[in-house]
Amino acid sequence: MPREAGLAVVVGAGVSGLTTAICLAEAGHEVKVWAAEPPLRTTSVVAGALWGPSFQEPVAKTLAWTRQSLRDLTALAGVPGSGVRMAPALTVGDLPGLDELPPQARLIPDLRPADPAEVPEGFWRAFRASMPLMDMPQYLDYLVNDWRRRAGRSRPAPSVR
Repeated sequence: MPREAGLAVVVGAGVSGLTTAICLAEAGHEVKVWAAEPPLRTTSVVAGALWGPSFQEPVAKTLAWTRQSLRDLTALAGVPGSGVRMAPALTVGDLPGLDELPPQARLIPDLRPADPAEVPEGFWRAFRASMPLMDMPQYLDYLVNDWRRRAGRSRPAPSVR
């Protein structure tokens, strides 16, 4: 455990809170999660859970975070019971050409122009891709169990309060 590691309190037991708790536990911190509601009664359980690129500033950092989250979720897609799978996606709208896409969009797995027959009426361009999709109730259960496993290695398994 790193010398700086200590107690960390995460407020909230949705996907962001649980993911933060896991990261802190991985870094060697003792982690407590305090929440008004259990994970399956948070907003996360009904969230739209499709990974997509992030276009915020600073670009270099968000590009790295986007790349890492894609790497992590793609790996979880191969873990039975994680609630994560790679799903086919069709994106339509006022989209630039493939060569004009920003670097964040170029991270999208299997990104390719859709066949003209796949483009819905009223749109002039679409893309096909494979993207991580989360079944949120299952994914939240996976995150709780992963956090308990990581945090409980040297002490009793923690609980969400």
